[in-house]
Amino acid sequence: MQREILRRRYPGLPEEVKIVLAPNQADISDERLKALLRGWAPYRSKKTGLADRSIIETAEFAPLLRNVMLLEIERPTPFEFDFVYRIYGADIAARYGQDMTGKRTSEFPSTVAKMFMDFYELSIDSRAPIYTEHAPPLNVDVMLWERLILPLGEKDVEWIVTVNLPKGSRTTPESLSDQDPLADPEIVYLD
Repeated sequence: MQREILRRRYPGLPEEVKIVLAPNQADISDERLKALLRGWAPYRSKKTGLADRSIIETAEFAPLLRNVMLLEIERPTPFEFDFVYRIYGADIAARYGQDMTGKRTSEFPSTVAKMFMDFYELSIDSRAPIYTEHAPPLNVDVMLWERLILPLGEKDVEWIVTVNLPKGSRTTPESLSDQDPLADPEIVYLD
C-alpha cells in the first residue's frame, strides 16, 4: 500500500481532519505511536499483510493500554459495517466523558460516527495502518486526538485496534493534560 495524505472536513468539527494512509515514522509526532508502528510491522503476515489480535498483548502495547480501543467488525449486510468497542481505554473514556465498551461506533453523535466509520472502513479496504489527527467537538476536553489504527485478522480484517492519544486540554493547563497516565496521581489545586 502506498502512503497517501488526505484532509477532510466533517460538519461539527472545528478543524480539518488529517488522515495518513500507510504512514511512515515522519508522519507521526508521538514517539509512543512511532514505536507501536515499528513494533507492529514484524507481526504482519507476509501473505495477508495483517497481524493477529494477540498483538495487543505485546510489549509495544503495554504502556498504551489505557488508550487502546479494540473493535470487532460487524457486517449487518455485505456492504454495511458497524464496529463494536470490545475494549475502550480508560483514558479515552475519561476524556470523552463516556465509556463506549460494548457499544457501537454508530452510537456516537452522527458527525463523529461518520468520521470514525470512514477511518475504520478505510483500514478494512486498505489493510494498512492509518494515522489520524483531529480536533474533537468543542464539548470534549481534548485539543487534538492523535490516533494510530491497525487492521487485524488472519486472512481478512476481522478486528481493528486503535491507539488514541489526547493532546492538550480545553479546561486544564497544558502541563497537566499530557501527564503520564500510569504515574502516581497528585492532587493539584487550580485557581
